[in-house]
Amino acid sequence: MIDRGMIDAFASELIARLGEGRGLDLPIAPDARITADGYPAAIEDSLIGRATGLGDVRILATDADSNQIGLFALVERGEQASVCGLRLRVADGRAVEVETVAGPPRFPSTGGVDAREAEPPRAAFARPPATPGDREAMRHAASLYYAAVVREEPGIAPLDPAGARTEVGTRITDNPAFAFDFYAAIDGGELPNFGEWSARDQFLRGLWNADGVTDERYPVVDRARGIVLACTSYRPWHKRFETDVAGVGRVGPRVTGRRVALNMMEMFRIEAGTILEMESVWTIEPAEFASPWA
Repeated sequence: MIDRGMIDAFASELIARLGEGRGLDLPIAPDARITADGYPAAIEDSLIGRATGLGDVRILATDADSNQIGLFALVERGEQASVCGLRLRVADGRAVEVETVAGPPRFPSTGGVDAREAEPPRAAFARPPATPGDREAMRHAASLYYAAVVREEPGIAPLDPAGARTEVGTRITDNPAFAFDFYAAIDGGELPNFGEWSARDQFLRGLWNADGVTDERYPVVDRARGIVLACTSYRPWHKRFETDVAGVGRVGPRVTGRRVALNMMEMFRIEAGTILEMESVWTIEPAEFASPWA
């Protein structure tokens, strides 16, 4: 086991090196296992090697029990920049696992925010719990979010009514400026703007019931910060191409017949068994995608 001070020091070095565009100066084991956007890669082709600068650090999570680091930040790659996710496992002072996910430069929908203009994370992520959380209880709370999707039992997801969801730097809940352009009414009628709904309302009213989740992992549990990093293959419209949204009716994808998978990293802020806030980063992959880490 690495003590928390040492893993936090490695995280600080990671942030400093990425900010200087010198990620390759990090101590990385020669036989380290590395993926970029869900596929095996050389270190120079991952965000570690491609980063030329670092914008705001959105969320940092460190876990001395698993010797792992989770980081969400604006990562610059030359003229490109997007909110990205990184996970590293450290052993003997060197990174032995490097998993990176480079999100799109903006959420591909009306109201999507350019990553360089994204608002900072909401206050829940900056406010640590009064006492460290229980590791297994935190993992369980995060897992219920995905179980609720898979089992079509949205009521089991322990979502705080005031919590929100942000994806690749754009808040997709409680946000009248964001539009779910990718949804359509089955009967061709008008839909409300689901972006105005809270995360809890979107869930409880069945917006995600047709989706699927595979390849679940919870590699980083930061008890002091109250954060869990989850990694999944999230599968929109995996079960069928429609869902019954309470108070609205049958809703489906605007473009039918096409399935994809989201190679997703997700940060959950959890306290007392409740999910207070969520941020996610993803890439869009073919429907047959399966995480090599699962």
